Amino acid sequence: MLEINKIYNMDCIEGMKQIKDGSIDLVITSPPYNVGIKYDLWDDSKQSSDYFDFANKWLTEIYRILKPTGRIALNVLYEVNFHERGGRLFFVSEYWKIMQQIGYKWAGLVDLQEIQPERVKYTAWGSYLSASAPYIYNPKECVIIAYKEIWKRKIKKSYFEDKTDSKK
Repeated sequence: MLEINKIYNMDCIEGMKQIKDGSIDLVITSPPYNVGIKYDLWDDSKQSSDYFDFANKWLTEIYRILKPTGRIALNVLYEVNFHERGGRLFFVSEYWKIMQQIGYKWAGLVDLQEIQPERVKYTAWGSYLSASAPYIYNPKECVIIAYKEIWKRKIKKSYFEDKTDSKK
């Protein structure tokens, strides 16, 4: 079993396998987007089918470890262009389809507002006759808010009450 309040550098799925079923209240995560970022150990240029197979595996593990009232906040891009690895995708929709199939319930979507979202040379600005690229890069992100089984808790307990109850 993993210790509380300790940082682990390990495969997320292997780590979650060491967590007891139904023991987590909240997961907040921002997975790699598969857009070719150079990580030390992660291949961020997978075929889209391989990428979403992996997403299905870790989202399934998160679902397993969430309490019935557990929630997830998943930070993802609205859309992404995998170019030759699957084309342009409405990324947030792909994630929600996977989450729905696993059993997650919808709670909402939060739009992340950035003062100056990152722009790259690939954005097709200007005249349609002289666009610099044949596609548009949209760096906007959002957070999918979902839950496992029960959104509204019937009994509200504070963190400290939970600790007191467990000592009895």
